[in-house]
Amino acid sequence: MADLQMIIETVKSLESVELLETLTEKRIRVKIKKGMLHRLCECLLRLGFDHCSCISAVDYIDHFTLVYSFWSTKGKIGLDAYVDLGREEHVPSISGYYGGANWHEREAFDMMGIVFDGHPNLRRILLSEDVTYFPLRKGFRMQDDSEGEPTTPKEGT
Repeated sequence: MADLQMIIETVKSLESVELLETLTEKRIRVKIKKGMLHRLCECLLRLGFDHCSCISAVDYIDHFTLVYSFWSTKGKIGLDAYVDLGREEHVPSISGYYGGANWHEREAFDMMGIVFDGHPNLRRILLSEDVTYFPLRKGFRMQDDSEGEPTTPKEGT
């Protein structure tokens, strides 16, 4: 396993990678362009980052940010990669590099509507297949129903 400084220098040497901060001697944050995800994964695997522990999607109304959390179980070092996306942009799947990303990507698709190109089974994981809305988007609102019937989402969500 590489030391922290070597990891930082190697990751920064990739095109379109910006070091945001080193939070501690065991946690790094970087910002990358979506087209660099596969190169970053290849680099991280070579550096001993063997686990993608989480992919979080954040809705900023005008764009999404995906936060990929990678972990080296041997080195006990974490790296968070931030990727900004337009509201309708797709992002490449990393499930071919990190098998556990499969479910994280499906959850981001199910709850936020983010499409992961090349995903082997991109379908809803929590909601039923007939649901046509994405309940964690900031613009999502349920209709008020005083009759006691199940609520449905308002148009445009």
